[in-house]
Amino acid sequence: MLYNFIIYNYKMFFLSYRKIKEIGVGAFSKVFLYRHRISKQNVALKRIKKKNHNEIKHMKIFKGNSRICQLHDTFDQGDYSHLVMHYYPNGELFEPLKHHYYDTPNKVQKLMLELCQIVQQCHRKNIAHLDIKPENFLFDAQMKLVLIDFGMSQYFDDINTLYASTYSLGSETYAAPETEVRLYSAKSDIWSLGIIFQYLCDCLPIIPLEFEEIENKMLQKDILDRVELDTLIQKFKELPFA
Repeated sequence: MLYNFIIYNYKMFFLSYRKIKEIGVGAFSKVFLYRHRISKQNVALKRIKKKNHNEIKHMKIFKGNSRICQLHDTFDQGDYSHLVMHYYPNGELFEPLKHHYYDTPNKVQKLMLELCQIVQQCHRKNIAHLDIKPENFLFDAQMKLVLIDFGMSQYFDDINTLYASTYSLGSETYAAPETEVRLYSAKSDIWSLGIIFQYLCDCLPIIPLEFEEIENKMLQKDILDRVELDTLIQKFKELPFA
């Protein structure tokens, strides 16, 4: 439970919380760890340019969803908006990936099912995340994965429609081909999940044929040929490795 968590302005926040350290830097943001001076409650404070209204608006949609980063409050200071968010203490998915923890088909199947189900929760609210990568999945206190960073997220009406963006979306390694020409779709998230899956498969001693088939469906350049998320989740559930 957060300690008296109502912020009226930035002065109240900085009087109540002490900065511990910087914990993240993005193209358009910085994230800091702050600690309440009395309760010792930790929060993550993200600073973004005021013009990025989507991030705050979209995060509010997922209030109470334990698999999506929780936004507790916001306040403005100068040209910046500040997002006071839940602090997830157990690091990024990137770390166990880097150390090849997911080294069996069973572990890969379970992880990919979990990732796809989290992204599915976004798509059910018509939100495309558009920056899916291991660094944007954090482990909570119970070691369940939580999706963070909605700075590039966009609304969509139809899963198979391409929409125009005024700026580049995604991170280079994981970005779908359509984002290179400033287009996006909900299926752009499936491509990014496919890149994570491809990495996991490449770390296995032997790649199961079933994995190769799914990877191919995820990494189709034409979004109409790219597998839909509900179908993908069903395929991961039906694999024989769990």
